[in-house]
Amino acid sequence: MKIAVICFTKNGIERAEELKKALPCYEMSFYTSKPVRPDFFRDELPGKDLYRRLFSESDALIFIGATGIAVRSIAPYVKDKTTDPAVISMDEKGQYVIPLLSGHMGGANELAMEIAELISAVPVVTTATDVNGKTAIDSFAKKNHMHISCMNTAKMVSAAVLERDIPVSSCFKINGMGKGFKSGFEGDLGVYIGYDMKEPYDITLRLVPEVLTVGIGCRRGTPAEKIKKAFFTVLDENGIDSFSVRELSSIDIKSDEEGLLSFAKEMNLPVTFYSAEVLNSISGSFTKSEFVEKTTGVDCVSERSCMMTSDEIIVKKTALDGVTIAV
Repeated sequence: MKIAVICFTKNGIERAEELKKALPCYEMSFYTSKPVRPDFFRDELPGKDLYRRLFSESDALIFIGATGIAVRSIAPYVKDKTTDPAVISMDEKGQYVIPLLSGHMGGANELAMEIAELISAVPVVTTATDVNGKTAIDSFAKKNHMHISCMNTAKMVSAAVLERDIPVSSCFKINGMGKGFKSGFEGDLGVYIGYDMKEPYDITLRLVPEVLTVGIGCRRGTPAEKIKKAFFTVLDENGIDSFSVRELSSIDIKSDEEGLLSFAKEMNLPVTFYSAEVLNSISGSFTKSEFVEKTTGVDCVSERSCMMTSDEIIVKKTALDGVTIAV
């Protein structure tokens, strides 16, 4: 997590130094209007241009000073809770730590409570679910690396959970979501956890965990656009949400395949390549191809490569225009 700390007074500088010691595991930068400690504080002074840049580049901003200063500083740049960084205000004596923005998805609430515990301050958390001891659906999703299908529906769930328990169903075994949620299918509004596109309630909030590996094989020189088309065609035909894909895989002779690498970069997905020897060591029933085995030394690239980090093939090898996909 990249954290920018901004302070304005001598006491604020002391709190900044305290934060540096308390949070050694974070990447932190410090800014102050006081010309002190050039080895500690950045040369750039707090101001409009700095706040704009930090708001777009940082995971969290911590203002040490009046809450009003923090609010006025970030106001022009606030856009959306799914992209805004966490913003925290703490007083220069270190008595109170207040999450102001992106409490759940940005992690401001969690960070504020961590800081408060470390410096013996009081966390001032005001989000309704936290105040009422209910599970915040966006915090749950973020903590468990799940994509939220619709933020408007998430807001509906967050509002409804304050009044009643919301039903949850899942294609995985889960230990429960905490207070405010119950297992079951009864109700017009509910939460479904899965990699597929099921919507078992009249109004369904889907939480999509990153759990799938997609194995890819292709002819030499296949362009990224063809790989992309095959990828989404296979997922769509099998009702799989693309946000559930955590990684791509293939054979190592494809490690310089420009189209595959470009596609992985566009999707912001890691791609892992395995040798023929390693792929052949995987046991199981695979869709074999004599031509592929003669060319690569492996009877099936897509299925074997995706099984390197998985327990089960849910979509067998599908060939589309020179590209093979398995999930």
